[in-house]
Amino acid sequence: MKQVFTLLVLFYTGTSSYMLPKTQPAQLLTFNHVPDEMTGCGDSFYFTEKDKKKGIFIAVDNFEQVLVSLNGRMVKFKPGKGVRNKKHIGLFYQSYELSIDKLDQKLRDDEYYTFNAIITIKNGGKIVFQKRVIGDGGC
Repeated sequence: MKQVFTLLVLFYTGTSSYMLPKTQPAQLLTFNHVPDEMTGCGDSFYFTEKDKKKGIFIAVDNFEQVLVSLNGRMVKFKPGKGVRNKKHIGLFYQSYELSIDKLDQKLRDDEYYTFNAIITIKNGGKIVFQKRVIGDGGC
């Protein structure tokens, strides 16, 4: 009887942990190479002012899609059921949802502006990455 109970406990704990997927934190890594199709008009996002001066990005937005290095892999978040306006971007890649919320935006020139933003990534509805960043953009 004790052996049957032990087997049931092992089976139950093994299957329950197998059945519940664990949401891993996402990592957004910096990068400095931007493909030609992502250049031109758009927004660039940086962790720090120092990164901005060196051209080290956390994300690049060409107003159609957003390029990031997600868990070490370059991916493009694209519109799905997402919302896009001047203050909010909502895009998707596989099971991930990317939200960028601009907190403020200052016009610096006719076609150049700077801003602060919060980048949030959700996977399965759970926040797996969130960070305040700086950015600039225009045409």
